[in-house]
Amino acid sequence: SNTRLFFGIFLIITGVILLLNQMGLPVDFGYFWPFFILVPGLFFWALYYTKRGQSGISGVLIPGTILVVYSLYFFFNQITDYRYASETSFIFTFGIALGFFVMYYSGGKKNRRVLIPAWILTAISIIILLGTVGGGNWWPLFLILLGLFLLYKQNFFKSKSENRAKKSNQGNENL
Repeated sequence: SNTRLFFGIFLIITGVILLLNQMGLPVDFGYFWPFFILVPGLFFWALYYTKRGQSGISGVLIPGTILVVYSLYFFFNQITDYRYASETSFIFTFGIALGFFVMYYSGGKKNRRVLIPAWILTAISIIILLGTVGGGNWWPLFLILLGLFLLYKQNFFKSKSENRAKKSNQGNENL
């Protein structure tokens, strides 16, 4: 089936790379090793799309997304000789968050609880990013914007009459 086909191709490619290395051809595993993280991630995605509709199959999107994101991160670091490794370290938490987002938006049933860890990990990723880019001088601006956002969500900036009208309308809806 599809699983055998996938693993068959993976084993052939891996065997060819190892054989070339044994034959003395210049195969630098320093650049290829993220491939071994990418392939299982793509396998999880392929598994989801071939078995779509089965109960619980959307759970494979989380590890699949994490592995794909991490492999791309490591490929990027291989190409740039790890020059931006500290500035891009937020990818480790954001890769997990992205896994939850992909599961929510690609999965069948929309379970909003999946978004809770996704947003928490996204916030942590933003904090890590702000702490590493520009010497971490973004904290005051980030805290101000976060405070304004929280006040906005609490309707703090609306007039008291608008808030009272909204509360009375909510009370009437409950009747």
